[in-house]
Amino acid sequence: MRETAILEDEKIQVLVGLGLTTLQARAYLALSSLGVAQTKAVSKISHIARQDLYRIMASLQKQCLVEKTIRSPATYKATPMKEGISILLQRKTEEYSNLQIETEKMVNNFQKSAFKSKLRIEEVAPSQFFMISEGKLLGKTLGERNRVVERSLDVAGPWKSTRAVLFNLELNTFKKALKRGVRIRWVTEAHEKDKYIKKALQILKKHPLFEIRYFVPPIPLQTAIYDEKEVIMCIAVYPSPDITSICSDNAMFVKVALNYFEEVWNGASKAPITDPPKKGKKKIVKNPAVTE
Repeated sequence: MRETAILEDEKIQVLVGLGLTTLQARAYLALSSLGVAQTKAVSKISHIARQDLYRIMASLQKQCLVEKTIRSPATYKATPMKEGISILLQRKTEEYSNLQIETEKMVNNFQKSAFKSKLRIEEVAPSQFFMISEGKLLGKTLGERNRVVERSLDVAGPWKSTRAVLFNLELNTFKKALKRGVRIRWVTEAHEKDKYIKKALQILKKHPLFEIRYFVPPIPLQTAIYDEKEVIMCIAVYPSPDITSICSDNAMFVKVALNYFEEVWNGASKAPITDPPKKGKKKIVKNPAVTE
């Protein structure tokens, strides 16, 4: 009995998922098991009061799931289950398609309105500083900026995050950025040899707008500069796990960040540094830059 009840509940949930109410699903399943029946029999099996069942049967008729025979007393016949589910699926598909169209319209209208609002705000609003102190939010913010950057992206970051972002999580995003003409300059730390990274790097280097340079770790400051207009800068002290960052479009702050990046870029090596100094041993690098 318990297994039968579970199976019935599962059937009810399927029908509810296809658009019926719980009472409609119970009535339809009961009538399907009976084939042709009067409301009294359906009420007994479905445990739905007869006064409610007349209304439910009328709604199932409108959905082409039940046929009513005009006689005294009236009898009802269920549309075969396979055909009934097909009807419900078709209706659900049409609803989804219509919903998708309406959703796209809403999103497009919202984006247009948001763009106009942004233009109005930018005319009067001063530059701002935002603090980002949560890893997922930082990743989301960087991902959004990576997808919309228009002209240039300058990044100085540690090898751990470079490997995760540049060669895995955002690789396709950066490929698309390069194709639409974005210049990408990336400074990272010396790192171990890696066959996968070598292959991915060859793909990126095919684009003349991409260049990567290397710095003896640790990297001085983690920075990403978008279109020379906005900066996301990590202000955590290495090796702290804190990811607190500042995001700003303040013109003076951006200028300082650009000057800093140029210094790091010019002092970095164009050739991979694959043998970083080991702990306990000092390695003096007089000038890591490699001239052409």
